[in-house]
Amino acid sequence: MIYYGTFLLSGFWCWIAEILFKKKSQTLGIVMSVFSILSLTWLCGVRDFSIGTDIGVYGEQAFQTAVKSLNLLDYINNLKGIYGTSGSTEYGYVFLNYIVSKFTNNTHIFLFVIGLIVNGIIFVSIYLLRDRVSLVLGWLTFCFLFFGTTLNLLRQSIAISLVLLGIVLLYKRSTRAALIPFILAIIFHNSAVFALLIYIMGLLINKAKLRSKVTKILFIFTIIIMLMPRIVAFLNEHGLLNDKYYQYIMNTNNGISLNSILIRLPMLLLIIFIMWHKKYEIYKYNAWLYVLVIQEMLLVPLQSIGVTVARLMLYFGIVKIIAYPMALEEITTKNRITLQIIKLCYVLLLMLIFYEQTIVAGNNEIYPFVFSA
Repeated sequence: MIYYGTFLLSGFWCWIAEILFKKKSQTLGIVMSVFSILSLTWLCGVRDFSIGTDIGVYGEQAFQTAVKSLNLLDYINNLKGIYGTSGSTEYGYVFLNYIVSKFTNNTHIFLFVIGLIVNGIIFVSIYLLRDRVSLVLGWLTFCFLFFGTTLNLLRQSIAISLVLLGIVLLYKRSTRAALIPFILAIIFHNSAVFALLIYIMGLLINKAKLRSKVTKILFIFTIIIMLMPRIVAFLNEHGLLNDKYYQYIMNTNNGISLNSILIRLPMLLLIIFIMWHKKYEIYKYNAWLYVLVIQEMLLVPLQSIGVTVARLMLYFGIVKIIAYPMALEEITTKNRITLQIIKLCYVLLLMLIFYEQTIVAGNNEIYPFVFSA
């Protein structure tokens, strides 16, 4: 199958890059990293427009409108004429469409550019934490859990990749620099305004010196996130929130899929075990990442309130790319073979989750893969 083959090939180049980085061969490591990114990104450009819902909804039309527009202002006005002011496209995505349209009128090249941006940001984010997480396990986590989503969500895929970069920068205590990707994320998709909760949480944890204070911060924000739909509804009722944000919690849905809980359970149980077993010695930033994973799990029942609430979950769920491999690194065993078997089982779990979500459930409408004619 094209997806599994591509993911594993990309993972192979990433594995070689990781080895080279450990041996201080930075130049060769970067070359292998480029191979890894490109061997995944090619799928973004060669796919048929039927792969991913958003391409048919606005992706192709928005880009071709940019091609035909006289200038940026004309393009913005043309988009308003098509989608109306309530469905206006975020300026970051508009600007990206316009810039690429000045070099090509081929929508497939534009889709490739989006994939290159998203995949590049994700890879760099994992690379920045290469001393704490396995580069290849982080990359494979992205491939199997999130790449399919990026084929569907064009604007938001850029936003969630930027949020991950912001989280990584917060982890590395670069609080000011971390704010930049969070702001850029909002420019590409307005739902990313909810991700500012993650930034504020990370900022407070950065300033907290006592373990008890860190615990209180994590607990309070977990409660806030559980109540988030109610809070947004309250703000909207009192005219304090724009309708375009309210839409993310008020669409009806049929309920909660049991599989959406079960696929999260193995790694969630491992994380809870680590947090309990190492509660007096766990690094506060590791605890923060693990709590983000737990918070994403707590948002799963909210799918019954709104279809698009799942898009809000992505801003919390994207942290799995670094949190899952980080949890595996915290497993202490003297037997190196046992640890490798555990990591192999983890990759098999990722493959199983992809099969369940993409092939069986049909998430994101990307299976079976169809090449462009």
